Amino acid sequence: MIETNDQKEIMKVLPFLDSEVLKELCIFNTAEDDKNKVLEMDEILKLDHLSNLERFEVSGCIFPDNLVTKLSHIPYCHIQVKSVNSKDLLFLKEVILRLPTFEEFEIKFQNFPDLNEFLEATGTWKTGTTLSPEKLEKCSYFQMEEPDSILMITYSTLYGTRITFEKKTLRWVSSGGPIIIQ
Repeated sequence: MIETNDQKEIMKVLPFLDSEVLKELCIFNTAEDDKNKVLEMDEILKLDHLSNLERFEVSGCIFPDNLVTKLSHIPYCHIQVKSVNSKDLLFLKEVILRLPTFEEFEIKFQNFPDLNEFLEATGTWKTGTTLSPEKLEKCSYFQMEEPDSILMITYSTLYGTRITFEKKTLRWVSSGGPIIIQ
């Protein structure tokens, strides 16, 4: 766990950690005046440290928009970006569908210029909670390569704006119908 939103501070520590052993990395910032500062990642990405992570979380600072797809191999990932786009999220979905170790990928964002294109490209969306036209939650489901696993994609504006990709397991009940176990 590293408390900063400055790549230089992270680089003072990260290169000295064994990239083969490091499985979790949490970078967070608690300074209110820096909540929208972009955490530069160019030097960090030159290291091997992200390649073996099983869990990566960035909180209290903004992750560069163009790096979402570079994290698609991480089983559990939570980040915040200024803007997302359909192309990156559709790529992420396709990678996740084939990733057996996948658990959850959450992206909080401020702007999604082609949201409707993404919603249309990903099929049928079931509307869940709706508090108002601006406060809603929609879900869409996809079969993963594992026969008992599905990918649930949730678009939500209930508590900030976010897209969440979650792996769910199907279990069969005595009546023969599938239920989702969370």
